[in-house]
Amino acid sequence: MSGSRGPLSKDPSLRRRTNAPSMARAVLPNEGYTGPIPQWPLEECSAMEMRKWSWVWRTPAAAELIKLDIGPIVARYVRISIAAENMIGKLSMAQSNLVSEARQLEGQLGLTPSAMLRLNWETAHDELSDWRRDEVVVERGHRVAAVDEAV
Repeated sequence: MSGSRGPLSKDPSLRRRTNAPSMARAVLPNEGYTGPIPQWPLEECSAMEMRKWSWVWRTPAAAELIKLDIGPIVARYVRISIAAENMIGKLSMAQSNLVSEARQLEGQLGLTPSAMLRLNWETAHDELSDWRRDEVVVERGHRVAAVDEAV
């Protein structure tokens, strides 16, 4: 026997996980994407599709989607999600498939909180949101915050 006990272990500096998530986090604008909305990429567009198309491009996720130049995929999501919404109440395999496809595209496009986590996206902290939440809403007759009387 030669006294060998197996392969030598790796130097600790060379050890790393090959499936480790990237630490780079995209910070999305809390107020949503405010740039120009891309043109509808398909032939025809209904009023419902245009409203949903505009909504998608005003979400925080759109700040990343615009960089990817994936308008046709977003349009497909819009079309499928509207078709699924229009079939609500009609329990069929077709409706089930449309809802499933819409949900998958929502996740891939980062339109849900869990999808944003998976994509390593977060919204920027809105520094004024705390102030807005605490301000007194006089015009509605409701007092939202206590007033510091020591002032």
